Amino acid sequence: NKKVEIKNIEFFNGTPDLYISNSDDNIISKQSEFYNEVMFPNYDEIEDFGSLLEKSQSSIFTTKLDQEIPYHAKVLEAGCGTGQLSIALSRFGRKITGIDISKGSLNEAKKFIDINKINNVQLLRMNIFNIFFPKNYFDVIISNGVLHHTKDAKSAFQNLTKYLKPNGLIVIGL
Repeated sequence: NKKVEIKNIEFFNGTPDLYISNSDDNIISKQSEFYNEVMFPNYDEIEDFGSLLEKSQSSIFTTKLDQEIPYHAKVLEAGCGTGQLSIALSRFGRKITGIDISKGSLNEAKKFIDINKINNVQLLRMNIFNIFFPKNYFDVIISNGVLHHTKDAKSAFQNLTKYLKPNGLIVIGL
């Protein structure tokens, strides 16, 4: 086990910036810039937590996840974007951690979380190859539409599995 000490953590709009670069910085930089501008998905027609849940229930994917994830589970969404899935899954005492590289998208998620007083979703800016959690920590890991945008999707997947508890559930969407 390698221990990393992080000193002087920087924050942006209250979100910890734990991003540490690696060999695919050029790819990450381009993606981050794109999602800082696009901020997908947006909150245009979502006014509050109730309307977010209503929207999420129209998705078979989100509905099935919500049914399968146990109450009080620790969930990591790697590549959470604007946080809509993380927030929609935050019911039932679940502890959700959303990580992403885009400050713009994370800012959108944080605004919604703050306005709606959601206290069990934690957002972090973090590189999927440099995750700062103990091994075997999460009951569920979700990464939808992310791994194929990395320099090495197989390595990204293998890295995520280190943080999944034995018999945990990992959901990957490509």
